[in-house]
Amino acid sequence: GHIYTDDGTAPAGTGDVIWTPRGRWHGFDNTGDEDVVLVWGWRGCGSLEDSGYEIDSTG
Repeated sequence: GHIYTDDGTAPAGTGDVIWTPRGRWHGFDNTGDEDVVLVWGWRGCGSLEDSGYEIDSTG
């Protein structure tokens, strides 16, 4: 897969971790044939809705 940030694109693989400061855009693209499990965490807000994230529902 690929991790996208304000700094550009980087390859991503099993066990990789990304930390993104508040207010910075980031994303992930599964470029493989297998399913991917992403584990997300955030702090400083009470809920996902309060975090200000925009969820791309187009798949």
